Amino acid sequence: MRTRALAAIPPALLAVVACVQIGLARLTPLTPWKGGGFGMFATIDGASNRRTQVLVTGPERSQELDVPPSLADAAAACEAFPTGRCLDDLARRLADRERRHGRPVSTIRIQVWRTEFAPVTLEPRRRMLAEHLLTEPGADR
Repeated sequence: MRTRALAAIPPALLAVVACVQIGLARLTPLTPWKGGGFGMFATIDGASNRRTQVLVTGPERSQELDVPPSLADAAAACEAFPTGRCLDDLARRLADRERRHGRPVSTIRIQVWRTEFAPVTLEPRRRMLAEHLLTEPGADR
């Protein structure tokens, strides 16, 4: 009896993880490809269809930035699950990097976009999943 109960623990845990991941993917912007990956074969909403856009403003400056290779992993994590904490951390790290390179920063706006396709025409269109604005980054440090 005890052996049977112990043998039931792994499948029960797997079922719980699957249910949590499905719930998060439906109720939050978590990509079904992450957090357990139980939906990875049911959707194209993976890393290849999500993008991070970074807009920086400062004195005499307003431009879109490419995410530097040193922060690519952080941006990928935000694309997979764009939470406020993740986006804020990425914005602060981008602001610190810009200042280290002698470029002034007043605000950093980060947007995470997902590409979706129209059901009949398959026309691609972008939908914003999350947006974060960091104003005067580093002023409180």
